[in-house]
Amino acid sequence: IPPSSKTAPVRLPIVDKYKDMGTVILGKLESGCISKAQQLVMMPNRHIVEVLSLLSDDVETDDVGPGENLKLRLKGIEEEEILPGFILC
Repeated sequence: IPPSSKTAPVRLPIVDKYKDMGTVILGKLESGCISKAQQLVMMPNRHIVEVLSLLSDDVETDDVGPGENLKLRLKGIEEEEILPGFILC
C-alpha cells in the first residue's frame, strides 16, 4: 500500500447496507484510515455519521487502512437513507 493512500482523505464506496442493531454498511476502503468513534460524512446527502464499530473480514477492530473490505455500524443515519454507490468520506 502506498504511504500516501493512508494519509489521503477517507473514501469508502458503499456496496450494500442493512439494519442489525443499527445501520450497517459494507464496502472496500479505497483511501484513508477509519477508526472507531470517528466522525465521517455520507455523500451525496451530507449526513454526519459516527463509526460505532468496524469489522474487517468479520473480525472487530479499532482502526483500518486502505484496501480492507469492511462492515461499519454507523450512528446518525438510517439504513433507508443510504443507497449503494454512496461514498463515506
